[in-house]
Amino acid sequence: MAQRPIKSVAKGIDLLFLFSGDRPRWTVGELAAATRLPLSTTYRYLVTFRRHGLIQEDGLEGAYRLSPRLLQLAEAVATEHDLARRARPLMERLGQRTRETVQLVVRSGDFGTCVERAESPETLRVRPERGRSIPLHAGASMKVILAFLPAGEQNRLLARPLERFTEHTVTKPRALRRELRAIREAGYAVSFQEIYPGVRAVAAPILEARGMPIASLAIAGPGDRFTERRARALAPDLMRGARALGTQSSGAPPPTPRAARGRARARRGRA
Repeated sequence: MAQRPIKSVAKGIDLLFLFSGDRPRWTVGELAAATRLPLSTTYRYLVTFRRHGLIQEDGLEGAYRLSPRLLQLAEAVATEHDLARRARPLMERLGQRTRETVQLVVRSGDFGTCVERAESPETLRVRPERGRSIPLHAGASMKVILAFLPAGEQNRLLARPLERFTEHTVTKPRALRRELRAIREAGYAVSFQEIYPGVRAVAAPILEARGMPIASLAIAGPGDRFTERRARALAPDLMRGARALGTQSSGAPPPTPRAARGRARARRGRA
């Protein structure tokens, strides 16, 4: 039997997730406007969060910020997802060689969440926000996860309204299904401006032993510098790295995408 969510809890969670690295401080009025909640209701949420040590008053009058107590949750997440720790050396090597930003995205239900990044040394660079969750239909990092999900899971996700982030976000299910088939066949995904204007990304899935996607490894950069040709040229290295991480996660080699199997057969034939 389907369980109905508790709306008041859901609204409180939405309120907490307004706090971010880009916007760490909010006033009651700003939070009320952003969540479309009455001012009195917003204030009651803040009183509750403050009593439980989740937020605290900032030095600025009437402003609030997250409490250091939430680091306890961050530590629990980091302990559970040691994939980020194991991926870090590989990400740094890829970042040094490509001089672009490398990110690790972990599947979290119907979303992908950036849990680690190795930033480009260039002045103009992509800087994904750790902890930000994006629906699985948008961007290479997300779509490469969606492409390797079972058909039933894909159908469920594509049956709902698909959020548009930019004019380049693919939101028509039929067009998206065609893309997903091509991604699964190739073993990697490339996107341009689907979430952030001017950004191109290439991503490969990290699969566990049964072939289920648990995460993705991606390289992203400004489109003028990080061309589609360059992104596709880096795909084989990215796929090898993602495959190695999948092997470490599951203890057994994950399935190889069909395109990669075809290339391996061709190499054996030439030998």
